Amino acid sequence: MEKNYYKPKEINTKEFQEKEVNLFVYGTLMKKNRKGQIYLNDAKYLGECTLKGYALYDLGYYPGIVEDNDEMVKGELYAVSVDKLPDIDRYEGEGNLYKRKLVQVYSEDNGVFDSCVYVYNHSTADKVKVNYEHQPWFEGITKKMDHKNLVWYASYGSNVNKERFMRYIVNCKDKTPPKDERPLILEHPIYFSNRSSTWNNQGVAFMDVQKEGKAYGKMYLITKQQFMDIHKREGSSKNWYNEVVELGNENGIPILTFTHTPRQKEDVIPSIDYVDVIKKGIQETYPELSDEDIDLYLMERTLTADMIKLLRYLREQEHGVKISKICEAFHNKRSLVINLIQPLKELGLIKQDGRTVRAGIDWDSNDAIYYTVPNKRISIDKLIK
Repeated sequence: MEKNYYKPKEINTKEFQEKEVNLFVYGTLMKKNRKGQIYLNDAKYLGECTLKGYALYDLGYYPGIVEDNDEMVKGELYAVSVDKLPDIDRYEGEGNLYKRKLVQVYSEDNGVFDSCVYVYNHSTADKVKVNYEHQPWFEGITKKMDHKNLVWYASYGSNVNKERFMRYIVNCKDKTPPKDERPLILEHPIYFSNRSSTWNNQGVAFMDVQKEGKAYGKMYLITKQQFMDIHKREGSSKNWYNEVVELGNENGIPILTFTHTPRQKEDVIPSIDYVDVIKKGIQETYPELSDEDIDLYLMERTLTADMIKLLRYLREQEHGVKISKICEAFHNKRSLVINLIQPLKELGLIKQDGRTVRAGIDWDSNDAIYYTVPNKRISIDKLIK
């Protein structure tokens, strides 16, 4: 509903001359919320009405309203015997918890009514506002309202690492930490593409939703607004994460992620810093996985066929190998070999022999000697089988 509200007209308080007075109720005295209260048993029900110029807040077991020109409140209107007002005043805590005021309420069928209403008499600074579309109020509305306002954000790249993910949360409009977090095995593979200035102008993770596969992910229970803020910061333009994808639901709450569709055309090797952030996130989320298992998972998704071929060649040698000899194995395509060595070196999978480093031999010299890094060999051997 558009917020084109008129300013409610306040009516000067006066002694009631009539036998009946209209009473607008929006909380525990509404039909479906009464728990044995008899205050309105003899009252005449006049229908559903709207109070404009007030905002509704959930106070737990009951609600309260305060003045707010941009908001509205749904409720019910009753004609109440004037001699019942003192009892209702006591029930509402009039003068302390609430103040009884005279206002005007609006009925779509019957127009405008002068009416009494009980206005909350304390601060609502730490209370939850219940927007008009979620009304009328009932006990437990905040939980249901939150349920409608929440999504599971499925991460598969650096945000699997919670420390990294929280950097996005603190920059959201709503900085509330996620209400829950859970591991999530995604049914599509990840790949690395584009070039991020944040990560040394190298590739970052995307999900290929056109293919079936497996990705170690993590999902966070956050608000829809937080999800939109994170998507915007990650890059929602056509060159980045241009598509929001629903992956199912958990307890009725949708599981959402974002990626690029169609698949990015160019594969781009990620930086070692980026890979390390993902690896740490997977270690924290899946403690049952060994370091070798995680390394294998990441290598399978980052390395090209030629890179794997070079690793296989190095593992077949008894000792480190000069670039010149590696070139022979690759049919003397030196530029190709150099282009393979550089990312494997940066990813910490191969290393230049220390003696050639100390001798001042450049990393890309024909005399530079390379071998696979010892603590990566178990993963490499699984990869090259």
